[in-house]
Amino acid sequence: MKSSDVRMASISLLLGLLIVPFALRSETGTPARAMRWAYLTDSSPVILPGSRDHKGALEGYGVAALAGFAVDRNGRLAKRPARSADFASAAIRSGTGFIPLVTFISPADGAALLSSPPARSRAVKEIIECVRALGACGVHLDFEYLPAERSKDLAVFTGELRQALKASNSRLSLSMALFPHIGFPRKWAGFHDFALLAPLLDEAVLMCYDLHRRGTPPGPVVSVSWAEENIKHALKFFSPQKLWLGVPGYGYAWRGASVEVVSSRTGVLQAARHGGRRHDSGCLYYEYRRGDEVVQVYVSDVETRRELEALARKNGLRGTALWRLGLEDAPAR
Repeated sequence: MKSSDVRMASISLLLGLLIVPFALRSETGTPARAMRWAYLTDSSPVILPGSRDHKGALEGYGVAALAGFAVDRNGRLAKRPARSADFASAAIRSGTGFIPLVTFISPADGAALLSSPPARSRAVKEIIECVRALGACGVHLDFEYLPAERSKDLAVFTGELRQALKASNSRLSLSMALFPHIGFPRKWAGFHDFALLAPLLDEAVLMCYDLHRRGTPPGPVVSVSWAEENIKHALKFFSPQKLWLGVPGYGYAWRGASVEVVSSRTGVLQAARHGGRRHDSGCLYYEYRRGDEVVQVYVSDVETRRELEALARKNGLRGTALWRLGLEDAPAR
């Protein structure tokens, strides 16, 4: 091959590498092929080299959202996962869109931040700088546990972030995790006013888990019928292609007043030993004795997630979002 041909081939290859990632993205920055979204945490580096199954960990996932970023009352992005750049690189190399998940340091910090224009401005600036530095295709907000009276403040901040994000790069996506509004505590769900937020978000994840949790009697972490009720309600505000159904890769074990999280992976193994059965909710249920006490366990397993994925398809949703990768028992192929 002539040297000029070599140069032309090299240029063509470089252009291809630059163009392909954008060809996989939708207008809002999330990969167009995305039908599954994976939440990640720094404490479970399942996609990083060195992890046992890292090469196929993101197979089938179009979005990877890394938790662990948090803003304080002054608007500083005061908390970041130590290996966030490694997570971003691993996701992008696998052809998966990467986004940082941003929370408040605490509810008190969140309330102070939302009340302060200078703090909001700083938060917007630092979040966008983080998105750029990581090569992310957007940002995912997970702001929780403030009262309904602060819902307008949340909408103001979301609007400010959206305006600056789109001015930075119109292809970047703004999304938010939202509590379900039916059969869930109003004191938490009211902060997420769907009517105010829907026009400001490119995408939203409806967190249909923790139907039963710490502070409730024993019961399923999710119910398929409950999830469907909440989808129908959310679709009054969001178009189906904006909406993801959040699905759990875990459950809870109740032993007296004690409640513990059980991963799907652990739950399936324990259920096989203790005569597990399918509960009406769609979850796996089993019980066993520990000393003088009965332990009751409800866990979302691969069969639960398949039912929820079918529900998402039936309602034309963008897809399902798994909390979180590394807890699940098996992929819901």
